[in-house]
Amino acid sequence: MDERITAVIGTTGPFSLLCGAAHLHQLGVTTGSTAVFQFSHTTPTLTQCTEWMTAALGLTWLGHIGPDLQPAYRELTGCTRARRAVGWIGFPRRWRRWGRQHLAPADPRLARYAVLSFRTKLEDVLVANLFPNAERHYVADGLLMGLIREIRMPAHWRLAGLEHPFAPGRPPVVWAPETLRHALDRVADAHPIPGPDLDWASQRVRAAPEFGDWVSRQLADVGDCTVVLLQDLADAWLDGDADREIALYREIVRRELAQTEGTVVVKPHPRDRSDKLSALREAVRPLGRVRILEPDRLSALPVELLLRPARVRAVVGLSSTALVTAPQWAPVDVRSYTDASLPGPLRAEIARCATAAGLEPIECHLSETESCG
Repeated sequence: MDERITAVIGTTGPFSLLCGAAHLHQLGVTTGSTAVFQFSHTTPTLTQCTEWMTAALGLTWLGHIGPDLQPAYRELTGCTRARRAVGWIGFPRRWRRWGRQHLAPADPRLARYAVLSFRTKLEDVLVANLFPNAERHYVADGLLMGLIREIRMPAHWRLAGLEHPFAPGRPPVVWAPETLRHALDRVADAHPIPGPDLDWASQRVRAAPEFGDWVSRQLADVGDCTVVLLQDLADAWLDGDADREIALYREIVRRELAQTEGTVVVKPHPRDRSDKLSALREAVRPLGRVRILEPDRLSALPVELLLRPARVRAVVGLSSTALVTAPQWAPVDVRSYTDASLPGPLRAEIARCATAAGLEPIECHLSETESCG
């Protein structure tokens, strides 16, 4: 490293990393003095994408502490009341020593800025306390549909002197793209990341030679196109009913093909398994003019970065954050889909996302028993 690390980005994935880098640029912080670590529990593909994107932005990669965070969390909080009573006095010191061990060569004690992904979980309280001397800034981690508005720290954390960045009654300041900022007003004191700073970060990623090679390889011979964004529905919302999920996406693709003479490009979710993508590929094959991106580390990049290089004309999905943010990156149409057979909480999430994007969700009219066959 040519410069001493004075700023650290703690990210949950590529989108919040993009926002974090843009926000530091907004603050005038140089890339050479910035390091990145990932602390969410995620897939290898997403971590590989975050590491690649860190290099493309000219930042220093510190690593993924997610796998170690839970064991350290359990060790430091203690599993029994007796252990907590005995250990609370030295808790902050042990926790911050753990952070220094995992975030070397960037010493958290010396960081001037700590830019963290905004969520409200107890783990996020602990991550914030790794940086006792830094000026902490939070950046958007998406629409945060399932956000816990208020969390209370365990009593021994408060007694130990840990700071609560999400204390009840004190909305945190969060920096976000302009189109997403308004959607976050319900949970935070949201401020805009200026467009020129987002453009700077986006252009640095797109300027990486591997990015251009990837777009050429994945989207060869694809002209104007519509991008359908997949989500992890079967496991998260549909009790593992993969056929139901495939049927829904097949219907969305069919409807989009009817609206365009171009290609429909399906962008997998980073958590999508190969068997799901194989089943979807078979389901949409008879429809023609469909390209499913092959999952690799760059396929997990935010779709916002693909809009101009891939000549995207529309972005469609269910409750993806990109339905709100995509128009800030390029002049694209956005559409939201739903279906009466979906669980009520998922339909409510789709409706909230559509409201944030200024959309009315389109009903697919699937029957509950329909399958991709």
